[in-house]
Amino acid sequence: MRPTQTHAVVFDFDGTLLPKTLASAMRIIELKLYSPASLTRVDRHVARHKDSIVNGTITPHDSEQGWRFTHDLYAREGVTLGRVRKALRDARLRDGAADCLRLLRRRGIPTAIISCGVAALIPPILEANGVADCVTAIYATRIGFDRRSGALLPYEPHRHVSAKDKGNLSREFAARHGVAPANLLAVGDSRGDRKLGHLKKNRLGLAADADEAALLAPFMGCVLVTKSFRPVTDWLLKKLKSA
Repeated sequence: MRPTQTHAVVFDFDGTLLPKTLASAMRIIELKLYSPASLTRVDRHVARHKDSIVNGTITPHDSEQGWRFTHDLYAREGVTLGRVRKALRDARLRDGAADCLRLLRRRGIPTAIISCGVAALIPPILEANGVADCVTAIYATRIGFDRRSGALLPYEPHRHVSAKDKGNLSREFAARHGVAPANLLAVGDSRGDRKLGHLKKNRLGLAADADEAALLAPFMGCVLVTKSFRPVTDWLLKKLKSA
């Protein structure tokens, strides 16, 4: 099949391309680089905001405060880009996810990652899995590191990606590549991905079990209970074939 740009695909990252068992790239950094005291602070903070984070309903104020909190802990724990890369070098994508990204690249289909996580944590994982050149764009929260020294840069407000931004960013990515919003295919794993992509019928949800699938069903055109990414590839190919 010749390369085409009639379609584009957008993926969530944590829990979607990255297995749910790893929780998130941010959690890997916390577990590997934080002191016990900082881990306790993180767990308390997450417990207070867990429902709104999972549901994608966290307020702009709470989101801003959360990112300041994260940045402060990165500074306190001496998190640098070098330490990030070392901590993430063993992180593996879902089984079959790298193959899916390579397939989309061969077909010339633009792909983006749209995540509420930290942008700097995603490329090292893609590189470790040999697919850094298979993702066209990454939209995620910008906690910056100096390119030369790897040192953490000062906090900059308003550089966040929240769940409510995912739809607009999906359509922005599609427009950049001349793709109609109706031809956006989206893959996510939580209620926070209910705006990912554009049309509900073109949005796939990945669930860990039947209970999670039931929670996702109102927001997704299709929900799969799976640990492997191979059924996702099959779903994408069917969508592309029927176009």
